[in-house]
Amino acid sequence: MRLLGEGIERFQATDYQGALARFFAAYEIVPSAKIYLNIANTLVKLGRESEAADGYERFLAEAENAKDIGDDKKTLARTELARLQARLGRLQVVVKPATATVSLDGKPIALTAKPMYVSPGNHELSITAYGHVPRKEVIEVGPAAIERKEIKLELVPPPERIVARKHALRSARTKKIWGTVLGVVGLGAGGVGVKYLLDSRELADLAAACTPEATCTANQLKDYDRRGTRANTLATVGFAAGGGLVLAGSILFVAGVIQGRPEESQITVSPTQGGAVAAWTTTF
Repeated sequence: MRLLGEGIERFQATDYQGALARFFAAYEIVPSAKIYLNIANTLVKLGRESEAADGYERFLAEAENAKDIGDDKKTLARTELARLQARLGRLQVVVKPATATVSLDGKPIALTAKPMYVSPGNHELSITAYGHVPRKEVIEVGPAAIERKEIKLELVPPPERIVARKHALRSARTKKIWGTVLGVVGLGAGGVGVKYLLDSRELADLAAACTPEATCTANQLKDYDRRGTRANTLATVGFAAGGGLVLAGSILFVAGVIQGRPEESQITVSPTQGGAVAAWTTTF
């Protein structure tokens, strides 16, 4: 294959970057384990030892059942992999949510179930996810060590203004409900007052018609007067209570309507050195 031959020529000429590009291109056309051994060897020459260790592991996995790959090449790959494993550390990261974007030392990485090879020392993990608070972690990994890190991002808390608005809407809804209840009860009390008012007028008519000619006794007249007075009192109480309840319910309902009406909001953004400041003003 032309690309493979060019890659070998570049490797022998110490043009490792050019050789790596041709080896990768050749592997895309013919995904042979032999080519991946060349890729791993070239990565070692470029000082990219973490990637080289991955390359040797991949070569050994693909070459395990390959009959056209001699044991000498497999032995070479195992020897190089063991040497790199003694120098490198391994890091396994588990992140929640699983949709988070993870960067290691500023470079995006794809998380897998297998620990990744890293150079010994401190490494900075950056994790971001929509709707979550971004997080950074510095992890120290020693030579030949395997570090496991589990990171769970916290949800972004709702702005205080939104929380306050939710409480205000809940309070407004409660006021309207109780305002309606008081209004209905007040109307009921007013209805009772009307009923007793009609009773009092009927009793007054009976008392007026109670004459000696109508064969009414003094006791009957007193009874009409007593019942009429009681009916008048209950009618007055009913009207007063009903009117008060309707008034209180109306005030409470109107207060709920005013509290729950839409806001007029305005957001202004002012540039500053190194960023910007957003101001949120609200009017009722």
